[in-house]
Amino acid sequence: MTARPLQERRALLEGLDLNGPSWQTPPVYEDGPMLLEATAAQGLEGVVSKRLDSAYEPGVRSPNWLKFPHRRVSSWVVGGWRPQTGSPTSLGALLVGEPIAAGLAYRGRVGSGLSAALAGVLLEVLTPLAQATSPFTSEVPAQDAAGARWVEPFLVVDVEALELSPSGRLRQPTFRGVRPDLAPDDLE
Repeated sequence: MTARPLQERRALLEGLDLNGPSWQTPPVYEDGPMLLEATAAQGLEGVVSKRLDSAYEPGVRSPNWLKFPHRRVSSWVVGGWRPQTGSPTSLGALLVGEPIAAGLAYRGRVGSGLSAALAGVLLEVLTPLAQATSPFTSEVPAQDAAGARWVEPFLVVDVEALELSPSGRLRQPTFRGVRPDLAPDDLE
């Protein structure tokens, strides 16, 4: 059946009447913009749009199936940075956290969206904030902490990402900018 069009495969699935607690055939919506807006309002991850005449191609990122994820921008506090691979003095990623009652909870590493020029400017801002120990009250994974330079949690940045993972980390984060109008206390 994988070579058959989606419309045909779907009709077969719906005809089997398998819907129940362990199996569900999701509904079809033809108004894509409305669906995208509704899924955003419900806090869902996004929408996958599939061509009705497309075959199923296991393991292939087909142009016939397009993912439209909701990426939200939120503000986080910088608690450290990691050097760029092969360049110990160049900033490669920011380590960010969320102020909570217990302190600064680690939420992830953000390297995407940082140009070399921007990383240089951020490094100038972060260097005077250097401190010997991690400001995070929750554990920073070893792979993120490797080579980390810790800073006083002062700088607030905006990050665009999917939602937090079940482990409390940002999913697919991208740096969007510094928030000079916000202090860490504004995020609590």
